[in-house]
Amino acid sequence: MTELVHPSYYTQYFRFANAMFPDRFTLIQEQNSKYAVYDVKLTQIQAMDIVLRDTAVALVLTFHRPLKVTIQDDFHGKPTGTEERQTITFPLAHHRDALHVRQALQDSDSMLDFTIRKQKSDRRYPEMVPMPEIKASPAWLGMYPVTVQQYRTYCEAQQEPMPPAPPWGWHADHPIVGITWQEAKNYVRWLNQTTRHHYDLPPLHVWQYAALDSPEEGILDDIAWWGENAGESTKPVGQKLPNRFGLYDMQGNVWEWVDGKQEDKQHTAAGGSWDSHFAQCQWNSTASWQRDTRDFSIGFRVVRYQ
Repeated sequence: MTELVHPSYYTQYFRFANAMFPDRFTLIQEQNSKYAVYDVKLTQIQAMDIVLRDTAVALVLTFHRPLKVTIQDDFHGKPTGTEERQTITFPLAHHRDALHVRQALQDSDSMLDFTIRKQKSDRRYPEMVPMPEIKASPAWLGMYPVTVQQYRTYCEAQQEPMPPAPPWGWHADHPIVGITWQEAKNYVRWLNQTTRHHYDLPPLHVWQYAALDSPEEGILDDIAWWGENAGESTKPVGQKLPNRFGLYDMQGNVWEWVDGKQEDKQHTAAGGSWDSHFAQCQWNSTASWQRDTRDFSIGFRVVRYQ
């Protein structure tokens, strides 16, 4: 009946209208970098079914008649068209969450300012993980590589064009790719001005210390998207297991630009990518490219200092 998907931190934002007796809610869902915006009156709902398949769970809302849905090209607006849909599939993490949301919809007249943010759609800035002191300087490293959504936020703020899209297209929760070393540094400069923190590309020794776990080939599939399991594209960040510091995708998914000494106008990236061999997905794996290189296997992660 309905295709089930596992919940993603980037897929949906759900809220009741801010009223004493809310009679409607707004739902924003992302798929393939297009955002569907539902504005639903509770009286439009005909049925609310909890659907289970393997480990996936969803609340499926069926309407009395097809609902008009606005399609946007990003989370913040810019409508590009409309569609009509008879159902909404609302992925959730647990069966109890589906029960909770269904009950909230049934009893909304008794709730005030009810908000659910099981999935955060607006992660505009990198999430940081505290690291042990490195050279007596407290540091935080990005939990994930910088995502398409985060880099798009920068491009829109600076009125810069996005880089050429990879063959698989832009997906908000994938790592940004096709970024030159200098463009990564420009993003860091904007991040500093916007947040008033001190961000940079991580030096190679900091990156390697954070990635020090050396996976055996048999367990690389558990922590990394690489040449044997990625299917010729990047994948959403944070889908594999984290390392001992709570960092995701340190091996595979994308090579990550690092800061440091440049040799022969080349810069270093570390960690391997979606199309890398096992030997390239190690804590000490590096590769060098020209500073103006654009490659769909290269992204970056940021470090923040106190």
